[in-house]
Amino acid sequence: MLIGEEANADILRNTQRHSVVYDAAHEIGITHRFCEPTWDKKSELSIEEDLPFLGPGPPFAWEALIPSRDAAYRHEIAHRWPVREEFWIDSLGDDLNHDVLFICGDAHRWTFRRRLEAKSIEVRVIAKRVGAQPLPQSYFAAYREVRRMGFAPATGCFCVSPTSDSSTPVS
Repeated sequence: MLIGEEANADILRNTQRHSVVYDAAHEIGITHRFCEPTWDKKSELSIEEDLPFLGPGPPFAWEALIPSRDAAYRHEIAHRWPVREEFWIDSLGDDLNHDVLFICGDAHRWTFRRRLEAKSIEVRVIAKRVGAQPLPQSYFAAYREVRRMGFAPATGCFCVSPTSDSSTPVS
């Protein structure tokens, strides 16, 4: 058995945090794996932490396209989550053929589950909202919109310019 976690040891160290999940796994002798990409890897994957229009330094090209925080949330969920979730899956590798307990943020419970099920991996959610931090309502509105529309296609972006026909999902 393996415990995977949406966290990264370098990021935890740099932010002076620690992983209770890692501590618990280590204490009971279960293998633990951090699955979140490092900051360098996130940059390489173009999924940096800062939302495009909130980042430091001079304005980004995306600023002109992302007019609001709501659009930035939609963009983050529609474009960055699939990349991160696929990275988690790749990090777990062949261990997904065995029992794995994966700890991730509550909002990923639906999206990550669907991604795993699409790969014929059986999923069972055993707990919800454990230690969940309150997030802005507009974040959850963006999340619901992405769930309704689907993730963004490889080219194009419904999240920055929402389509008028929200009944047609984007795959």
